[in-house]
Amino acid sequence: MFGLRVTINQDAFVVAAAEDASQVIAMLTATGVLGPSTRPSGAGEAHECWLSVRSTCQVAGAGNRVPWIRRYGLGIGDQVTIEIVETDHATAPLAETGDRPNEAVSPTQMLGFMVTVNDEPPVTGAAHDLYVLTAVVGVSGVLGRIARPARPDQTQDYRLLLGGLTARRAGDSDEHLHWLNREDLAVGDRVTIQIVQATSPSVPEERMPAE
Repeated sequence: MFGLRVTINQDAFVVAAAEDASQVIAMLTATGVLGPSTRPSGAGEAHECWLSVRSTCQVAGAGNRVPWIRRYGLGIGDQVTIEIVETDHATAPLAETGDRPNEAVSPTQMLGFMVTVNDEPPVTGAAHDLYVLTAVVGVSGVLGRIARPARPDQTQDYRLLLGGLTARRAGDSDEHLHWLNREDLAVGDRVTIQIVQATSPSVPEERMPAE
């Protein structure tokens, strides 16, 4: 089976894989006031950050989603490591864990995700006016012996995304920002995501107007 091994702060956490899985996704998300220039959606809004891991099973034309874990309460300094693995053993899906603290961002602080692939130079996604920030590692295709492919020639596809959405002050147009969009990962690759107080974020590879 092909899937994802997810570790939080150096502690083994979950191995998400299944014989009928056609997709496994690990997603770290932060929403709210992520920078000093972010426009809050309500009075007193701060931010929250959580990790979700889920799979989609696709057998004989029927599909369903399995939530492996949803972990709340992550913050600056926490680190999530995601490895693409081939494994014979998976952990059972887990329930939601952690608190949902309402953390405030200081007037000069930017919450960001510093993403490192293996030993490559890190890329830090953050912006002064960011409202949503998401890092996604996903595997899809024939991940188990009874999984149904989406196309005849499909084996496994691997993808890494790092992007966000701004919430600017009135009169300024919002944008979707993309720092990473990679499809060149393979089994054995390790993606490390650290939640950081960003001082020098990377320049986005792509900017698109928000609808």
